[in-house]
Amino acid sequence: MFFRIALIVVAGTLAACSTTKTSSTPAGFSGDWADFERLAKLNRTRVALPPFETTPQASLDAVNAAIAAADKRLDAIGKIKPNEATFDNTIAALDDLAFDLSLVANRTYMLKETSVNAEHRAQATEAIKQFDKWAVGLDYREDVYRVVKVYADSSPKLIGEAKRLLEQTLRDYRRAGLHLAKAERDEVERLRKQLSAATTEFRTNITNAKKELKFTAAQLEGLPESFLEQVKTGDDEYTLQANVTFHYLNVMRNAKPEATRKRFSGERKRLAREKNIPLLKTVLQLRANIAAKLGYK
Repeated sequence: MFFRIALIVVAGTLAACSTTKTSSTPAGFSGDWADFERLAKLNRTRVALPPFETTPQASLDAVNAAIAAADKRLDAIGKIKPNEATFDNTIAALDDLAFDLSLVANRTYMLKETSVNAEHRAQATEAIKQFDKWAVGLDYREDVYRVVKVYADSSPKLIGEAKRLLEQTLRDYRRAGLHLAKAERDEVERLRKQLSAATTEFRTNITNAKKELKFTAAQLEGLPESFLEQVKTGDDEYTLQANVTFHYLNVMRNAKPEATRKRFSGERKRLAREKNIPLLKTVLQLRANIAAKLGYK
């Protein structure tokens, strides 16, 4: 399940952070929230405004509350009797749980990346580390796994999305090493928790890195005047930040000189390299160790 939560979090964050040059507006869309909800309902989609936490402590409290609520739901699944296990109270229940967790994780991750309050970013980072460590552990709830396995072994007649969801759930358990002996399984869990912490630190280092780049007006030919006015720092001097996404997008989309685009792209890709090169080696080694434990070649 950890893989599914991680995927939902990444997808949600990318969607929230993405921008496009052009957008199309559906016919009859007025732009207000009620109309947005109406169109979403027509497309069988539920939408809601995320209640972003406004203080560092609130982010930590939100994650703790989500974990506590999820543990209760997992306890309930783990107590299901073998003859009472159904798709809805096992596989679907776990999928609903993953979605609800992702709502909190998405908000916290977004604040970790974008809050203007350094203390809030730091607290959100710690909250994400705590969440990820717990999320890895939930794959090793043997009581829940036993119930899921009993249901899967009953050879349920599923089709379409339900069949696919069961297959993915069983796949996630295999990737977690639930088929291994306990000692080996515990080792995989330990390695996965180390990997989760390392990847969070890797991303945080990039978020916190800063890199100023100075250009002349000629080097920034093609960029909008309104943008150039914001970054002008001297006589024919413009200071951009390689770590700021909208600076990067403006340069890569609009700067006519190839050398400018190449320089900016290169500096952005090298952000936090001093800290992250050793971390990357650690991540790769952990992934290799986990794969070997699971029998992959």
